[in-house]
Amino acid sequence: MDKLLIYGGLPMKYQCTNESRTMEPPNIPLGVYSMIFGAVFIPLYILCLAALIQRDLRVMVVYKIMFLLGVCDIVHLICNSLLTGFFFIKGVVFCTNPLLMYVIGCISNGFWGASCIGCFCLVFTRLIDLWSRNLHNFLFGGRRAYAVILICLLYAMCFFLFPSPGLFNAKYHSWLFDPVVDDSGKADVTWLITTNNMLTVTSTFVLYIAFFLSFLYKYTVIYGYRMTSHEKQMFIQSCAISGANVTLALLYVYMLYFPVTFAITISALFLWQFSSAGAAVIYIGINKSVRDKVLRMFIKKKTSTASVLSTAYSWQ
Repeated sequence: MDKLLIYGGLPMKYQCTNESRTMEPPNIPLGVYSMIFGAVFIPLYILCLAALIQRDLRVMVVYKIMFLLGVCDIVHLICNSLLTGFFFIKGVVFCTNPLLMYVIGCISNGFWGASCIGCFCLVFTRLIDLWSRNLHNFLFGGRRAYAVILICLLYAMCFFLFPSPGLFNAKYHSWLFDPVVDDSGKADVTWLITTNNMLTVTSTFVLYIAFFLSFLYKYTVIYGYRMTSHEKQMFIQSCAISGANVTLALLYVYMLYFPVTFAITISALFLWQFSSAGAAVIYIGINKSVRDKVLRMFIKKKTSTASVLSTAYSWQ
């Protein structure tokens, strides 16, 4: 994106030829599936975000990070479900609309970077909170929690500006870093994405091992009592949210350097979709605070509708 902003046009490697503009045959089943997937989970996730933004939850840094991750996931669902489904149905390749595809890829890169660093911050804050509530409050209490969000946003901006963007290609059923404007078959490996994915995998894995061992030690050896249901919920959902991103990062690192089959390519797309939507399912299924607030929204809406109807009938 930096070259587009500086020079006002796409770099040379993204210049399309007449042959590369040819659209691929549509894939209707994958397209319809992807669009339905997005249409189901995006509204569900928006409801969860409406719960996370409420005052009693957003005061906690962990819920601030979860809200940021939720915004990232919704943007990814728009890309990997709604737009991907439309592209499958139309048989779109990069050269069908180079500028639009390039911008979408840069936006997706940015939110992927925010999602990765957000997952790291999520488990890091939980680990600090586990060992020292005072240290946790000193580092993340009050407005200092917004410093974590700022770090995530700055990290996202780097990913928006500098790496080569992922570009959809219906021929390969995937988002690629190679625009495929010729048949050279050379993969365009972007070091920033690769480094991020490897660091995400290793650092998040190490932190979760430390968190798990600390958790067991604190509750079984030091205190000798079982954790509360709320702490169980927070532990499970933090592991699940970060675990999905770690798995996806590993798979895409593998795909950058090794030849892959059609099954692996489609599996990567499915995993990207489910990792983006999975947090909404976790919030509704595990997090009682979020689930109760979502249910309360529906109950309040039904109550308001019933009141309006009863008032209307009383005037007849």
